Formats: sequence, C-alpha cells, structure tokens
Amino acid sequence: MKQPLLSLLLVFIVACAACSKGNGRQPDPPGMGAIHGVRMVIPAEYKFFGVEYEGDDIWAHPPKRHSPGPDVPIRSFSILLHLPDYAPLNEANDASWAGLKGHDAKVNEWTQIDIKPIDGVWKDTAKWFSDFLIARQMEGKL
Repeated sequence: MKQPLLSLLLVFIVACAACSKGNGRQPDPPGMGAIHGVRMVIPAEYKFFGVEYEGDDIWAHPPKRHSPGPDVPIRSFSILLHLPDYAPLNEANDASWAGLKGHDAKVNEWTQIDIKPIDGVWKDTAKWFSDFLIARQMEGKL
C-alpha cells in the first residue's frame, strides 16, 4: 500500500515541478530588418503578426522564410497598440483584448497598424506627396 502512494506522490511532485517552470516556450524574438534601407527593430511584445520579408513565400510547402537580420528587406509587419497609452498586450490590459470588459472595450481600446514600404517613395517626392499622401488624407486612411 505504501509503494503505490509513494509512487503517486512522486509523480505529483514531478508534475508540479514541471508546471512551475512554465511551458518551456522561448519568448518571441524581436523583428528586425530594413525598409528602404532604414534599419529597424520591432519589439516582440508589439508584433501582432510576424514580420514578412522580401522573398518569403508563406504559401509554399514547406513555407520559405528568411532569417531576420538588420539588412533583410521587410515586406510588411503589423503592430497591436492599446489606446490611449499605446502599450503592447500585457497582463494589465489583457482583459480588454480577451473581451472580458465587453465587446466595446475590445473594439475601442485596441488598434492594429499595418506597415508596408511604398515603392518609388524617394524617386519623385512631389508626385508621391500629391498622389499618395493627400489622397489618403482625403479618404481618411491616415
């Protein structure tokens, strides 16, 4: 009778020790790369989706992905911000993201920003300014 109880106690202790160490998952690394030659680092806690690099093909089998680096051209990335403090998702604001404070909180307290390089941005600044920036302001997309 003592041996099964001791075995059960040992299994319980090992299971508790494994749980106390966390899930063993490494934290997400920051995204890094360059847009139009400007190097940038995207903190991991702000990334909404992973960083997509030029030449990546996520629909290929297996997906073709680049390793992040300071000079690897970025195709796009998204960040998630809590309003009005622009904080990343964390324990303090997790309830609003999870919808525990109601649907209105999730809709009104969070914004997702998608960043993509614009082709030809430095070639003809006047044309880019008139065609892109002013048109986007008129459409309310900025």
